[in-house]
Amino acid sequence: MGSLVASRPVYIPLSPCPRLPAPCSSWYSCSPYCLLQILVTFENLAAWGRCLCAVCPSPTTIVTSGASAVVCVWELGMAKGRPRGLHLKQALYGHTQAVTCLAASVTFSLLGTIVSCAGAHLSLWNVNGQSLASITTAWGPEGAITCCCVIEGPAWDTSHVIITGSQDGMVRVSVSWAE
Repeated sequence: MGSLVASRPVYIPLSPCPRLPAPCSSWYSCSPYCLLQILVTFENLAAWGRCLCAVCPSPTTIVTSGASAVVCVWELGMAKGRPRGLHLKQALYGHTQAVTCLAASVTFSLLGTIVSCAGAHLSLWNVNGQSLASITTAWGPEGAITCCCVIEGPAWDTSHVIITGSQDGMVRVSVSWAE
């Protein structure tokens, strides 16, 4: 599915951190730049379209989506503590336009959920790829969802709070319940 490509370090300029004594501006150095090491790059995933968003609900699970309108759940293969392969676990179909934002429950447990948004349309999935809910939150392009997050309650509570922000300036808070 994917191939590994070695990459050079990428330097990202940071503003000084107020919690650190001067002149340090990052946790690991006294340089105005933070060293961001790219561990691995996966290529040849073009069959799933241009990737527009990704979320990592667990250290070995990556959820991506984008121009293809398909949400892909990937399993990251590890060897000796380093990423070695990316394998498609599940493809979730349900959107008709590009998916622009994703969120997933942090624990990604058996009750975990994935939220995907395309335009003003929001879909809620369980970890097995079953569609739990689907709703259009607003009408017209000005209501397109631009960001989303999911908040979990205690382990015994199967409901999730889903928060979305959209181009019309609205922040919408929804609650989902597992059946």
